[in-house]
Amino acid sequence: ERERVQEQLKQRTVSLWSYTNSQLSVYQNPLYWAGPNYQLVLMPVASMRYIKPWKSLYCRWNPSMRQQ
Repeated sequence: ERERVQEQLKQRTVSLWSYTNSQLSVYQNPLYWAGPNYQLVLMPVASMRYIKPWKSLYCRWNPSMRQQ
């Protein structure tokens, strides 16, 4: 951090995000449509009824678990 301050990097460089945001049309997907509910967040269902562990990955070191 000391070297960054000594070299005045903050004053001498431009943020990548500044460049990207200045040319959004180049980087945005023209087929993307946000729709009316674009601010909604997908909430996962955390009920044990819906959780299905990936046995071949999570149980691979347990010899008592038989692969299916």
